[in-house]
Amino acid sequence: MLDINLLENQNEIQINISDYVSKEEMNKFLINHKKLVKDIDTSKYRLVIIPSDFKCESEKELKKICISFYKVGYKKLYLLDPNNFIFSNVNLNSFEKNIFKKVVNIVNERKEIK
Repeated sequence: MLDINLLENQNEIQINISDYVSKEEMNKFLINHKKLVKDIDTSKYRLVIIPSDFKCESEKELKKICISFYKVGYKKLYLLDPNNFIFSNVNLNSFEKNIFKKVVNIVNERKEIK
């Protein structure tokens, strides 16, 4: 499941990832995300991704979603991942890992998000 919430009073967009995520669900999510951010300045919002135990049908599609977040213009991207779930379960080559770590702030606790 991919769930997106716009928290305007906090200048934050929060994405929760859990359970099983199908390719179809990822495509629907991208469409919904584009509609949500169409009329806002994403550079003024934090994007907070909160993964819990999930499996995805296509890692390629998941990577495509992550790249789209960067392209949309978020300046502050956070991954709230205290159990290191993403790097333990999603296969990234060394180039992808380096880019990911440069663009995304990986935090263990909510209070670390600025």
